[in-house]
Amino acid sequence: MNNEPPRKYHRENDEFKSYIKGFEKFKDTRNDGLKFSVEIDRLRLGFVLKRDKLTETLIVEHKDSQIEEVLTSYFIDPYSRFHGRRELYGGALDIMDLFGEAYQYSAMIGDVYFYINWDQVDISGTQYTLPVSFDFIDPSTIKPKRDNSGTVLYYVQSYSFYQRSKQKHFKQTPLKKMKIDLNNILHLTYPFQEKPAVQRSMQLLKQLSKFNKYMIDHTDSTLHEKPRSFAAELVRNKGFETERRKRDLIKNKTQLNFHQITVTDGLKITNYYDMYIVTRFKSDSYKVKKFYLEEFNKQILKKVRIKNGMRSAPKLVLINQQTSGNIWDKFREWENGKTTDQQFIDYLSSIE
Repeated sequence: MNNEPPRKYHRENDEFKSYIKGFEKFKDTRNDGLKFSVEIDRLRLGFVLKRDKLTETLIVEHKDSQIEEVLTSYFIDPYSRFHGRRELYGGALDIMDLFGEAYQYSAMIGDVYFYINWDQVDISGTQYTLPVSFDFIDPSTIKPKRDNSGTVLYYVQSYSFYQRSKQKHFKQTPLKKMKIDLNNILHLTYPFQEKPAVQRSMQLLKQLSKFNKYMIDHTDSTLHEKPRSFAAELVRNKGFETERRKRDLIKNKTQLNFHQITVTDGLKITNYYDMYIVTRFKSDSYKVKKFYLEEFNKQILKKVRIKNGMRSAPKLVLINQQTSGNIWDKFREWENGKTTDQQFIDYLSSIE
């Protein structure tokens, strides 16, 4: 087993990875996520910010103002010469988009891995050791190795038998497994203490497909005096509004699983519940962002401190943001009649 991967890591370096044990299960899970493409896309959109909003939303804090300025410029500022390099965050546009990408994948598969390349970066004549790229790793190829207490010791990436054979044939170094140090992996998970949203929602797909079948038969029974099928004849005795309500309730539950604002369509809901679901959505959105920021601080910025001999660790923090606690406090004020409906709606609308 190799102890250290090459600095220039390539995420697609096994063209036969479909033969790796567990790959098909991962592939099926990813395909399941495509069945909820609308909900999955919304997860990432929640992290999209205008370029001018990035430095108004995020900052790297440090006791040394020079280090604070340097790291904020490097990791966040969209107009800095460092941020213009797309390879820093792989396919993501910026650090928030990287978190959005992680949120998308974690909602489908649970665990998300990025390989970190570290290198010397010259900033105003001073050399810093910093991440120069975050490369997504196919989760089916990598596993954490833990001790008896559950602490991760290192990560192991597997290669397929056919890839190893090809490397051997061309007299390349055959890699059965690659040991990857903790310093070179950013491991992100689903931010809620529950199964990923896709796994929780799979059982609802069958019920949604029943409505789709009903609509086909309903159209047949409506357009033709004598329906073409027995199923179409049966739906004549089923009320459309009743069936659509069943569909809307299932969609509502699906969106709850994804911690999103529920689209109620034809469902009649109270003004209180309408306010509640938007409040919950805004609160959960803050929790997700805070979760990924804290992971970045633990897994990346603590290592930045060690590698650069800093006295204290820098911290990536949200600024000018309403916390989850603030949002629920405002909800209770509205609930107790201290603010009007319009005042509370304006408050919720102002939250990014």
